[in-house]
Amino acid sequence: MTLHSMLHNSSSNNNNNNNNNVKTKVIPVIICATGTISKSFRKYVSNIPGNHEVKELQKTAILGTAHILQKVLT
Repeated sequence: MTLHSMLHNSSSNNNNNNNNNVKTKVIPVIICATGTISKSFRKYVSNIPGNHEVKELQKTAILGTAHILQKVLT
């Protein structure tokens, strides 16, 4: 199954379930490859359930970037 058909099937299924009244919220959480964050980052992360340490999220972003660079440059 292609991505296009999966998306099409997903959207057609959603159209049939309009009685559920499901609410969604988009929370912009972006960490740059170097670990930098926006001034409002902490406000947005606080809206996500669970305990999230900003330093750990930044560390994960930096380590992920390092891993990608290591794969590309070797």
